[in-house]
Amino acid sequence: RSTMTDMLTFAEAHLASEGPLFDAMARTRESHYRLPASALEVPPDAPWTDAIDHGLAWRRFDGGAYHSGTTLFYQTGFAVSAEAGVGLVMLTSSRDNLAFHGVLNPIFLNWFKEACS
Repeated sequence: RSTMTDMLTFAEAHLASEGPLFDAMARTRESHYRLPASALEVPPDAPWTDAIDHGLAWRRFDGGAYHSGTTLFYQTGFAVSAEAGVGLVMLTSSRDNLAFHGVLNPIFLNWFKEACS
């Protein structure tokens, strides 16, 4: 169980430009696996329209990395761009929220892209 403070500390660690974990954390966001969208039965959602590009537990896109999770009524989103110096965290706790309707992740990623520009 993580709090918003925990998640923001994690984002701050990913945005650091030096430190004992800098190399390891940066390596997790590098591309480790790329799957062309044409290889999928169901086309991926935006922004992964050309390919699914994965780091270590990250989905990568346009200089950023993203990870989300859902359990019962709780949803999280975490995106970071070391290049732009931006980290964005989302925590929700409602049964009938935007994730239930399939629009939360695109909205979150749009906020992230705007923050990076």
